[in-house]
Amino acid sequence: MNDPTLNDAILLFTEGERHEILVETNQRTRADVQDRLQTLLSEYPDTPTRLVSLSEMQDAAKRMADAGTDADA
Repeated sequence: MNDPTLNDAILLFTEGERHEILVETNQRTRADVQDRLQTLLSEYPDTPTRLVSLSEMQDAAKRMADAGTDADA
């Protein structure tokens, strides 16, 4: 996922054994976000999805980066 605007809209969040698909609330209706969400749900069918604010999305991406986890979804 190389589009920086898509990186701010959807994230496969991984923290230890915990995985979530985070979707930025204001970007959830974008076609590219919906396409990526469907792809992630196909690849990770049991992963919960949660709508989050942009600041929550950025915090999650930072936590993953600090932990050395790949933040690309």
